[in-house]
Amino acid sequence: YDAFHQIANPWQRAKPSLQVSTKDAVNWLAIEDGEVRAYLMVRIIGDQIIIIDAACALTQLDALHALLANLHRTNPQHTARFVNAPDNDPSLPVFERLGYKETMAQYEMAITLSA
Repeated sequence: YDAFHQIANPWQRAKPSLQVSTKDAVNWLAIEDGEVRAYLMVRIIGDQIIIIDAACALTQLDALHALLANLHRTNPQHTARFVNAPDNDPSLPVFERLGYKETMAQYEMAITLSA
């Protein structure tokens, strides 16, 4: 996780959240020379694929593309969604190349309270 996330994920996909919420996830790995190059964490519910997290080394975008393409090849009747991807997420071009479209934008807001 740490090696593949140069951009901070929103809290829903931050490492502590994923460690708690992904016990029923299916993980897909792209491995080359014994090393993980990219991964997908997905939940398949009915005819929906919910991509919980997707990441790769910056030089391995093709590995992530191959994982996503294989996911869709093996689940051709399913629709898929990937939520809470920051605008500067390096994986976004891979999703766009496969035909993913942004259908909703969400802003994360924070407040610092002082005593």
